[in-house]
Amino acid sequence: MKNVEEVVEKFQEQRYKITPQRREVFSILVNNENHPKAEEIYTELEARMPDVSLATVYNTLNILEELGMIDAVSIVGDDAVHYDPNTEPHDHLYCICCHRIVDIIRDRHDSNFYEKELLGFRIIKRHITYYGYCPDCQEGLEII
Repeated sequence: MKNVEEVVEKFQEQRYKITPQRREVFSILVNNENHPKAEEIYTELEARMPDVSLATVYNTLNILEELGMIDAVSIVGDDAVHYDPNTEPHDHLYCICCHRIVDIIRDRHDSNFYEKELLGFRIIKRHITYYGYCPDCQEGLEII
């Protein structure tokens, strides 16, 4: 997601209603590198618009995912779904201590992974997450 107006235009093309609440969800997600959960988006939005519902946030996120404007990221051991506005191919680092998720951006020419077939599968999408400790959490930790 590059900017709010790009998202609004895509919604309008698909004949989805643009409400002030949806526009605010878009603004929270644009350039967001924190991979927020729906509840975190709701909490931030509720501070600005007390009458917003969690259902509105979920519905908006579902439409954004359906339109390919965000990706849903699932982390092993975390029941919640995180939302990533960066839909370019990339991997993630996940800190098992502070639960931060960080994007790993690779050179597009680094691999032709998406053009290969693996065991007969035609790969169209992938989500790879590496688990470990971020530099901040490593301080004072005795890691085996």
